[in-house]
Amino acid sequence: RAEYLLSLGLCCQNCASADRVVAEVASIKVDVLDTNDHEPTFCHADVKITLDDATALRSVVYKVKAEDTDSGKNAELIYFALPKNGSFYVVPKTGDVLLVDSILGLASPIRFNVFARDHGWPSRTSHNMEIEISPRQLPAAQPPSQLPEVSDVSSGFSRRSRSLQES
Repeated sequence: RAEYLLSLGLCCQNCASADRVVAEVASIKVDVLDTNDHEPTFCHADVKITLDDATALRSVVYKVKAEDTDSGKNAELIYFALPKNGSFYVVPKTGDVLLVDSILGLASPIRFNVFARDHGWPSRTSHNMEIEISPRQLPAAQPPSQLPEVSDVSSGFSRRSRSLQES
């Protein structure tokens, strides 16, 4: 954005300098605005993430970042995801990708696209950035019936260190 001021003046025809202006006839202010001629572009390519299925809810699992080479409102961005899913949410102002529902027990990856849109007129939207998040299932704890048995101290067995047994 730039601003220019042009003044037109009346002078006697004997001079060509601004200091001899008899009267200012008109003043024109020109405000040059940025044309919203660039769409936002993402700084990274598509992303594949493996995420523990026990990750805490509301955790930031990724942050998307786009840039727009326009200026002013034309360069201010918001982010959104399509298709909407119940497990992840993209924060419009920051691009943070949050886990909002448990992925415990999910076997297949969750795929969605993130877009960036500017605040210009008309608004321009980026090409999609695909995010694929695969749940990694942590091994479950063994039930008590499958845990190895611990020998009973009252049975007469005593614990000895290996170094004492060998000497």
